Amino acid sequence: MTYHYLANGIPIESELEFKELPETFDKPIILIKYGKTPKNIKNIIYRGATSFAGGNEYLLRVNNVATYYLEKKGNRFFITIQPEKDVLENELRIFVLSSIMGAVAHMQGFFPLHASGVNIGGKAFLFCGASGIGKSTLCAALYQKGYPFITDNLANLFSNQKGDLMVYPSYNHIRLWSDSIKELKEFENDGVKMREEIEKYNMLLTASLPSQPITVGGIFILRKSFDSDISMELISGRVKSDMLVSNTFRIKLLNAIGDQKEYFKILNIAANKVPILKLQRPISQFRLSDLSQCVLEKANELVSHG
Repeated sequence: MTYHYLANGIPIESELEFKELPETFDKPIILIKYGKTPKNIKNIIYRGATSFAGGNEYLLRVNNVATYYLEKKGNRFFITIQPEKDVLENELRIFVLSSIMGAVAHMQGFFPLHASGVNIGGKAFLFCGASGIGKSTLCAALYQKGYPFITDNLANLFSNQKGDLMVYPSYNHIRLWSDSIKELKEFENDGVKMREEIEKYNMLLTASLPSQPITVGGIFILRKSFDSDISMELISGRVKSDMLVSNTFRIKLLNAIGDQKEYFKILNIAANKVPILKLQRPISQFRLSDLSQCVLEKANELVSHG
């Protein structure tokens, strides 16, 4: 049996079921199947601890889960999954929707930003920062307030014909740690544990995702501070580009399988056209309600000023 989905604007045909993805019957560009993966790829440019990339190939080995092989042929992507014995489908999906789709984004010429985001006033506002900083939790809090969800973990940026920075909606889930779920309360008991050994859950959302891309209205870079108050600073100059590069999803894959010309074109548009703000919260406490209110006030201000 095969399933048909849409993710990051790309139609998919898959032998693996993805409850996080909306259905589509457009001609697939990504084809996912189970099968035997190669032991190596031909022209290795990037060599990591568990992954290899070069040319039009990407190979990922995840202990006790699966080996994943991605190959681009023409304008189509072929993903082969070779699972380990007795692995759960939940665990197989995790790495397709993160590392593998991130590699696809590089090959496709997107700017893959490591970010979560929601729609505020008709524009996308994205949240970046180090792992565990609270990107997904902040996104979930805003979603609970009624702001449509766009993406979690991976945001595929591109420019339209007008030269505006755009983002495609991605997957209809938010990945949250157990302590974040307790703070959010309404997400209790609605998630599936991502991996048996970690307390992180895949929270499926009830609201459907839009299929059309959305203009990016702003990007917040989350940081921790020893100050007791929340602070926000508009970033300018070269620092904007540096922050975007440092928050690129799997940046080391760019040289091996990415479209560098397109990447830097989109980087230039983002740095010159989109407000980028450093949002600092106290290191001692999250203050989620105050943080979300601070974001809403600034986002609405940016929307009202065009």
